[in-house]
Amino acid sequence: MRGLTTAATLWVAACLGLAIGAGQYIVSLGGFAVAMFALRLFKFPRFEISFLCSQQGDCFHTICRTLDFEEANISNFSSRDVDGEHTRVRFELYLGMHRRDVSTSDLLLKLSTIPNVSSINIDTL
Repeated sequence: MRGLTTAATLWVAACLGLAIGAGQYIVSLGGFAVAMFALRLFKFPRFEISFLCSQQGDCFHTICRTLDFEEANISNFSSRDVDGEHTRVRFELYLGMHRRDVSTSDLLLKLSTIPNVSSINIDTL
């Protein structure tokens, strides 16, 4: 599901506007504080990772094992043949609550050790 946080935030903003319009300033301030706390608490690192793999090895399973070791939650997987020898594999993933400190460079360092991968692109979402 894409855009769920954005949609929920718009509903919260509308409700806070209604509360302010009704003169409920304390309620709206409390609602604002709860919404900001929840948005910060549940913000997980999200990445889009694209690999160019050689079809000779077991690259795909090695990528999946590495991401599983990192406790990544994979969504929006796609794969397509680039030529007779290479496949482009793309994942969108997010890391769990206890993995918030992982940066793109940390993830790139872990994934660069995978054999039969000739190119890795990582974007933060």
